Amino acid sequence: MTHMHRGILAGSLAVSATLCLAASPTREPRAVSAAFGECALRLAQVSNYAAGFAVTFDSIKGSVAMTGTIVQQPPFTFRRELCLEELNSSTVKRECSVCNGATGWQIEYAPNGRAVNVSRWGAASMGELFAVFMRNAQLVLLTPDRTSTYAALRQDITFDAVSARDGGYEFHGRDRSDTPAHQELRRVAGAYGPQGISNYISRSVRLVVDRHGLPRELSRENLLGRVIERAQLVNVVVNQSWPPALFEYQPPTNVLVFDLERAMEVEPIHVAHPLRDKPGPAFSVSYLNGKALEVKPGGDVIVLTFFTSWSDNCRSYLPLIEQAYRTYANRGVKFVTVTDEKKQTTLKQLISNARLTMPVYLDHDGVVAKTYKINIVPKTLIINRQGIVCDVLEGNARGVARELDAAITAALAEPAADSR
Repeated sequence: MTHMHRGILAGSLAVSATLCLAASPTREPRAVSAAFGECALRLAQVSNYAAGFAVTFDSIKGSVAMTGTIVQQPPFTFRRELCLEELNSSTVKRECSVCNGATGWQIEYAPNGRAVNVSRWGAASMGELFAVFMRNAQLVLLTPDRTSTYAALRQDITFDAVSARDGGYEFHGRDRSDTPAHQELRRVAGAYGPQGISNYISRSVRLVVDRHGLPRELSRENLLGRVIERAQLVNVVVNQSWPPALFEYQPPTNVLVFDLERAMEVEPIHVAHPLRDKPGPAFSVSYLNGKALEVKPGGDVIVLTFFTSWSDNCRSYLPLIEQAYRTYANRGVKFVTVTDEKKQTTLKQLISNARLTMPVYLDHDGVVAKTYKINIVPKTLIINRQGIVCDVLEGNARGVARELDAAITAALAEPAADSR
C-alpha cells in the first residue's frame, strides 16, 4: 500500500495536515527550502477554505477513486463528504465527517442514502484522533497544531527542484528509498516480480502548491512513466463565512451511535497479548548517542514501554513510567522505554519538557515493536525474572498508574528461574 493510500484512507474520520514552521530537511536545495518556507507564511493567512477533491491511485490490491467536498476551519472544525469507489468492482462507500471543533461525527451511508453506521468523538479525544489517524494525510485538511502537510511529505520525499507556477510553486522529487514504508512496499511489489516493481514503485513525485500555500495536486509516476497516484483540490475558495449549522449533525433516532469517548473511558488496563505468559524475545535498542543496548529477558524484572513522540496519550503516560522508574530502578527493575522517533531534536525536547531522568531508547524502524507485536501505543509489558511476559498494560486506560505499581510489585515477588 502506498504513502497516499495510507494517508487518505486514514481519513475514514477525516484527512488532516498542518502548517510547516519547523526547519526544513538539510537534504533539500536552498531554493526548495525557501519555497516551503514561503508556503508556510501564506498558509498562515488561510483561516478556512472549501474545495472539491479527487483522489485516484493504483495499488497492488486494485484501483481506487475518491471524490468529495471539504470545508475546513482550523484547527478541528470541518465538514467532509466522500465517495470511495473501488474500480472494476461493485464496492462503493459513501460517508460524511462533521466536526464543530468540540464534537465530531463519522457517518457511513447505505446505497439508499440511509445512515447505517454513526460514530461520535468529543473534545477529550479530538487531538488524539487527529494525531493518530490523520498525521500522514496529504491534501485535504489543514490543522495548525498538528503535523504539516509538507512536513509529512518531506520526511518521505526528497524534493530536489522547484519552479514558480501561477503565483505558487511546483515541486519535483522522488520517494526516499530508506523509509520503512517504502521498503515494505518494495518487498510486497517485489513478490510480483519485475512487473510489480515497475508498476507500483514510483520514480518521481510532483507537488503543486497554489498562491495561498494550499496543496492543489500531488502525483506519483511509476518506473514506466505512468501516473499511479493523483490527489487534487479543485474549485478552492478561501476565508469565507460559513454558517455554524454546516458543522453540526444530529444522528437519526433509529441508528446506534458508537461513542468513542465512552469507549476510551472503559479501556481495559490489563490487555490480551500474543506474548502474554510466554518468554520475551531478546532485542537490541540504541541510546541517543548511538550506542547499542542488548536486552535479554531473565534475571531482572523488565518494564518495557513503547511510545511515540506525537501522541498526547503517550506524553501523558511517560510521567507515570518516570515515577515508577524513580521508585523501582534501584530494586532490581530494568526500565526500557523505547520509541521509533527519528528526530533526536524532537525526542530531546520531549525528554526535557517531561523532565525524564529514565533512559529513553531508539527502536530503529520499529523492529522491537514488531518483535513484541505492538500495534497501539502507549503500551507496557512486564517481564518477570524468569523472562516471561507476565502482564501487559494499556497506557491509555484510566487507573493505569496504580495497576502498573501492583504489576511491578507482583513481578518482584516472583522468584528467579534458578531459585526454583
